[in-house]
Amino acid sequence: DINNEDYDAALIKANQLYLVTKTPVGNELKKKWDNTRKALIKQNEELQKSRVTASANPAPTPKANIGSSSTSVTNKKATTAPKDTIDYSTNDSQTVKNGNTGIYAYQSIGGSYAVYYLIDFDSGYVYYFTDGNGEETCDRVRIDSGDLNSVVIITYHDGGDTWQYGLHFKWKSRPETLVVQDSNGYEYCYNTTDLDTALKLRDSKSIKDY
Repeated sequence: DINNEDYDAALIKANQLYLVTKTPVGNELKKKWDNTRKALIKQNEELQKSRVTASANPAPTPKANIGSSSTSVTNKKATTAPKDTIDYSTNDSQTVKNGNTGIYAYQSIGGSYAVYYLIDFDSGYVYYFTDGNGEETCDRVRIDSGDLNSVVIITYHDGGDTWQYGLHFKWKSRPETLVVQDSNGYEYCYNTTDLDTALKLRDSKSIKDY
C-alpha cells in the first residue's frame, strides 16, 4: 500500500501490527513488532508529506520510476568501468539475472532511515539491518530454499517462535527491484544499492542470528 501510495490503507494496516499469541513470548519479539509498527507509521507519514510537497513544487523533470535510480547509476559507471560490472552484486550482468549465486544488495525506498537486505548465496544467509535510526544490530537468517526468480524462503527462530519471509525479484530475471513478503503476507519493495557500501554498514553492526 505504501509503494502504491495508498497511504490511508497503509496507516490502517500498520496500526494493526500488534503481536497476539496464545503463549507468552519474549520481550525481544514484542519489541520487534512494536518497532516495525512505529517505523511503518512514521515512513507512511513522511511519504505523505513529501507527496504533498512535490505536488506544490513540481520538479523541472519527471521523477524516475521505482528501480530506475540504480539502473542509471550502473549505466553511468559503465563509461569508466568494465561492461559487466554490477555495483549492487558480485555477479556479472548475465549471472545476476539468475538470482541464485553471489551476493545482492538492496535498500528501502524513501523514509527517514534506510532499510537494507543483503542476500548472500555464497554464505547461505540473508542479512537485514537499518541505517540512520540508531539501530546497531543486524539480523542474520539462514536461507532455507529457493532463488530470487521464484522465491527465497528464510525462517526466523526466536525461542519457541518461528516465522517466515519470502524474497524475490519483482519481475523474473530483472534484479533491479526486490520484493520482500513478511509473515503476514504484506509486501515491500527495495531498490538495488551499492554493494560495497552495504557490506561496510553490515560489518559495523552487531550480528544477531535467528
